[in-house]
Amino acid sequence: MNMKKQRSNMEYIREERKWKVLNETFETQMDAWLTVKESGKICNEDYEFPDFPSQEELELNTYVDRLKDMLSDINSNLKELLKKENKTYDSFVYAYDSLTENLSEFFYPLAHLKSVKDNKEIREVYTNCLPHLSEFYSNLGQNEELCEVFKELREKEEDPVRIKVLDEALLGFKLSGIGQDEYTKNKIKQISAKLSDLSNQFSNNVLEATNSYKKVVEEKDVEGIPEDLKERAKTEDGKYEFTLHYPSYSAYMDYGQNRDIREELYKEYCSKASDTNEKIIEEILELKHEKALLLGYENYAQVSLEPKMVDSVDSVIDFLTNLGNKSKPMGDLELKEINEFSGMEIKPYDSAYYTTKLLKENYQFDEEEFKPYFELESTVNGLFSVLYKMFGLVFKKVEEAKVWDPRVSVYDVYRNDMKMSRIYLDLENRSDKRAGAWMNNWESRHVNERNEVKLPIAFIVANFTPAMAKKPSLLTPREVVTLFHEMGHVLQHICYEGNELSCSGINGIEWDAVEWSSQFLESFVYDKKVLSMFAKHYETGELLPDEMVDKMVENKNFHSAWGLLGQTTYSMFDMKIHSNAEPMNAEQVQQTLNEIRSEYSLLETPEYNKFQCGFSHIFAGGYSAGYYSYKWAEVLSSDCHLKFVKEGIFNDELCESYYNNFLSKGSEEPSMEMFKKFMGREPNEDSLLEYLGIK
Repeated sequence: MNMKKQRSNMEYIREERKWKVLNETFETQMDAWLTVKESGKICNEDYEFPDFPSQEELELNTYVDRLKDMLSDINSNLKELLKKENKTYDSFVYAYDSLTENLSEFFYPLAHLKSVKDNKEIREVYTNCLPHLSEFYSNLGQNEELCEVFKELREKEEDPVRIKVLDEALLGFKLSGIGQDEYTKNKIKQISAKLSDLSNQFSNNVLEATNSYKKVVEEKDVEGIPEDLKERAKTEDGKYEFTLHYPSYSAYMDYGQNRDIREELYKEYCSKASDTNEKIIEEILELKHEKALLLGYENYAQVSLEPKMVDSVDSVIDFLTNLGNKSKPMGDLELKEINEFSGMEIKPYDSAYYTTKLLKENYQFDEEEFKPYFELESTVNGLFSVLYKMFGLVFKKVEEAKVWDPRVSVYDVYRNDMKMSRIYLDLENRSDKRAGAWMNNWESRHVNERNEVKLPIAFIVANFTPAMAKKPSLLTPREVVTLFHEMGHVLQHICYEGNELSCSGINGIEWDAVEWSSQFLESFVYDKKVLSMFAKHYETGELLPDEMVDKMVENKNFHSAWGLLGQTTYSMFDMKIHSNAEPMNAEQVQQTLNEIRSEYSLLETPEYNKFQCGFSHIFAGGYSAGYYSYKWAEVLSSDCHLKFVKEGIFNDELCESYYNNFLSKGSEEPSMEMFKKFMGREPNEDSLLEYLGIK
């Protein structure tokens, strides 16, 4: 793989994690973990996590003013810190770190509530905060005096980890406009503020479009839909309602026999927010391109790749082209199979329906049959059991923790009898929650300038089918994969054993390696030993029968080439629109997507499909010119998974090696170096194809 050898990612895109720096030796880390000299706190049962504040406790009517006061105080304290003489890494970096620590802790709850408990008041306050935060972080990134201090520390530093930290900080300054004239720096600040606002608008538009559509149908239109799914869709007047929230949408697309209704749902789903977001996409691309030129790059993709593992745009394109070319022949066979089964050339709104029927009739596999064996709480506890057996992690439920919704559960995590973190699980679908599934973090493990240990807090958010009065939430195998995937992200965040905020957990991991941990853990869902630990019927307690386990394992890679071609399409589209010589308008964006689809998509896409207008990963998240990261990281995860399969997934020595060489390190070392220490060699791209069963 064509990767940079000594560079890892400082997440300069993510505002609340900017400008924090790194590390100490392992011995010092353990000393700080076990004993904190000044505070006397021990990382055990005495440690108290902060309560998550409710909307009322955030006091939204004064929130923006308090944020402005906090930013003013940080700026004043920074000026005083810069005046101090005889600056060293220890005396300056840790003090500098603490300046923004409270800001992240203050702002994150509001940002989190906007994603999981959205309402007009939260949205307005959040939006009003963004200009102030953007200006603050832009000024911080363009502080010439601050940059000079980091340069001076870099010249004197000999420790390789600290050199890495300082180099990444200096790269962050460069990407914020350090060294440019005042006009250029001001222009970059204006662009950053506008991009922040546009991303927020994009996300709001997608959520509003998702919530605004409802399709009410008659009894005759739900024939063939499993009773459980029908019951959840049933209205008070005896009809059935389907929405664009994925559990509801997928229920009809997988089982609904009425083709016209499937097409209507598909059309609404794939054109969400197209009336508003198409214009926003144009603005985002134009501003990112302008920013890249101001920084001395040819396009925004080059800016995005600077702190990543990949060496260049060409390397990404070559990687994706290789995956697409190797999976296309098998994908064509998969399409031929489903066309022959359906008796026609299927359309995009037919694929889920006939795939479900094909699996059930020809392969005796129906995801609905598995749901009683994957009751949500039981599956979560099973996941905890797997993590205990692999890495010695113990999860204890916290009954009295304050939460934003009664369905949220909270756990404290221990290893070797030491409390190490807290996690929140918000897993069931709600209309006020952003679509999709994700992990996020409120606090990161570190030792602050007062020598106090702070432990990490992480969140898993998903949109699984919600429980009903007489029936719990039951998961499909795909949803179990999603749960394991997000917990993989959590592991990388909570298992860090060092002291430094900026390399704690997911902070500082190269963006194209950040999916390594998540995709590694999800790969074990289809292992018989793992399934035998928790897959049991929620009513009878019967373990998932061996024949069903076999079916699930055998069908893990069903139509995997089709799926890989879809990811190749999205990733190629993302890289192409961000690496063009000129910013694209809406028509050119659509044309680019159409051209890529013509090469890699198995089905002809209708003209009304405006998928890009809901592509929040790249227009409202951190994946712009980086969506390829899912497949790039999956090479790493697949390679590691195959090693576990060969040597034993519960091999104590192997699990400990993975934990010590990767999970516990955070971003203290480049991901490539951590991979090579664990595997003993460079990654093998063919491992991904082998894992997916693509020949």
